[in-house]
Amino acid sequence: MGFLNSNTVIADNALLKRYRGFHLLVLKGLIDMQIYGPHQTRREITRCVIQHHGENKYSFNLVDLLVSCKMINMAQYDIGLVKLMEDGLNSMAVEFAMKLVQCYCINRGIKSLVTVIDLSSTIKALTLITANPVQKPEGLKTLIENLHQTDGKFGVLDDMYGEPTEYMQCSISRALRTDDPPWMPVKAKFLLSDWVNMIQWLTADEESCIAFATFKRQADQLGILEKDDLVTRFFRLCTETCVDIDNNMLDQENLRPIDNETKCYFTCDAYAHLLALLVKYVGGVTNTVIKINLLNKVLGIVAGVVLRDNQDNQTAFHNMLYHRIIIRLFIDLNAAEPIFENINVQVLTAFCNMLHILNPMNTPAFANTWLSLISHSFFMDAILYSSEQMYAQLLTELFKFLSPFLRDADLENEIDMLHNDTLQLLEVLLHDFPEFLCMHNYEFCGTMMAHCTKMRNLILRASPSNIPMPSPLTPNLIIDKLPEIAHPPCISNSFANMIQAAPFKKNLDVYLRNGSPATFPSMLVRNLKLNESNSPLNYNVPLINALVLYVGTEAINYINSKGLTLSMSTIANPKHTDFFYNLIDGLDITGRYLFFTAILNQLTYPNSHTHYFSCLLQYLFNEVKKEEIRKQFCMTVLERLINNHHYPWGLLITVIGLLKQPIFELCSRDYIQCFPDIVILFETVARLH
Repeated sequence: MGFLNSNTVIADNALLKRYRGFHLLVLKGLIDMQIYGPHQTRREITRCVIQHHGENKYSFNLVDLLVSCKMINMAQYDIGLVKLMEDGLNSMAVEFAMKLVQCYCINRGIKSLVTVIDLSSTIKALTLITANPVQKPEGLKTLIENLHQTDGKFGVLDDMYGEPTEYMQCSISRALRTDDPPWMPVKAKFLLSDWVNMIQWLTADEESCIAFATFKRQADQLGILEKDDLVTRFFRLCTETCVDIDNNMLDQENLRPIDNETKCYFTCDAYAHLLALLVKYVGGVTNTVIKINLLNKVLGIVAGVVLRDNQDNQTAFHNMLYHRIIIRLFIDLNAAEPIFENINVQVLTAFCNMLHILNPMNTPAFANTWLSLISHSFFMDAILYSSEQMYAQLLTELFKFLSPFLRDADLENEIDMLHNDTLQLLEVLLHDFPEFLCMHNYEFCGTMMAHCTKMRNLILRASPSNIPMPSPLTPNLIIDKLPEIAHPPCISNSFANMIQAAPFKKNLDVYLRNGSPATFPSMLVRNLKLNESNSPLNYNVPLINALVLYVGTEAINYINSKGLTLSMSTIANPKHTDFFYNLIDGLDITGRYLFFTAILNQLTYPNSHTHYFSCLLQYLFNEVKKEEIRKQFCMTVLERLINNHHYPWGLLITVIGLLKQPIFELCSRDYIQCFPDIVILFETVARLH
């Protein structure tokens, strides 16, 4: 964004002011509803500010200018700033956050456009940092004390806003109770029925407001909304009533299925619209805390009813009704209205928390509907543009549930459908959000079991849209000359955390520096094994994945520090290669399979990791003494080639590299000859090169 680079581009103050003014005019033009609208524009501007690579994102003057022009979504910015601080590790972000809090919440007081509530997550993060004696910056403790003195309500707000999931968990527990007063179900059913009758004749938002005012007046007269316990019971009874009515409609045999679904959808839509209006109008315009707390209660009730229905009717409950309620409520709460824009990030977080609770491992009968929810285009776009990590967590839970079932060649109908739908979702992400898959491929592939080749290949095929992908079959393609091959990929997970045990990490680094003690690889093999007898692989797979990537990145850094470029010859000398050689020589067949799988997971788009591990595999294939190790490597590669039409770029580059070297004699080996189609493919590729 040119606006953020203005400090470094222009030195003259007058010209700088005009430069920024021009950009602001353009941004204000984008707010027009006929272009992007205010909601989308502010969200994208906020995302650009948070993700900007330069230091100008910590420029108070620039951020203050955007805030004063109402170009920043403060709820989204608040959460993004917390991530930038990295629990106090990013001192520049911490100091910038302190300056924002000092200026907006203390100096400007009630005249400030930004309130304590707008920066509540940032304030909470800063409060936690004060407890860290190592990373606590100077003046932070005084800032927090002054903040408490300035706003006497801060402590209450912090407690209420800090753990919204507590409201959801409490509502789930209450949803499992059915000890209602005798009069409660009758009144709840009356109110819901009356609301559905009112809403079916409405044609405009103004009429919805009038109908909601009528509903609110009736609810107050009946005493439904007086106490928190009654409100929770009301939501549960309405959800149950809505589902019961729709179930009865679906079971009517005298109507066509499409007519049944239309009637059911109308009832679900009316109920979802009521919930959205309750969230919209509770607490007025400014009290976003009450809105989010109410939303978490509502979602907790819906989740609790789903959990109970899943437990009581595992094979005979209508998932589509819950799907309709949840997705319609999500769409209504993401409407392009200022009141929803201010709580957009918290709304997305609440829905992700609910879906986390309802993940397939907790509700197997709800799995296909759950996948349909996270695959919905509206939901996917909203979450991925706001917080990729929340969506990555949901996908990780899906892979954990699905992976064990894929061991069997013949899948049950429900699992086969879930698998196919998952592949379709990955195809969409590969096409529309390739950077997301690139960022999280280590996390996703580490979650899957080794036999999930189709899903893994789809994920590893992804490449950033700004990186060209030359065809691996291009004659005389020189990988070393590609400019992208020198840059490391972006990885979301801190894989080094998996090997942070002090003695182990220290011994590993010592071995990588000087190759001693010589017994370290054999000791490591024992450490990689698990003691649990119920583990199917008997190996610590996350540790193997982290170890391979950590040693590989250390090797790349070592080669670069010597001023060398990655190649078959430069990787031969460092101790890192000896480490890999000794490790595969000491592992058994299961350990080697997991080791080769971990390396193959690094063969993605053109980058330094792909190049290093491709060279490493070719080097090890030539240097190992045991033919059984070569055979197992080839079989592991063939597993990803057979019956798959989605090949990662790095995997093809590695196979072609093996075929180009006559010394490897890959096609002549008997275990390759067992696969005629692969032999033909290999021979065709070899002739091209």
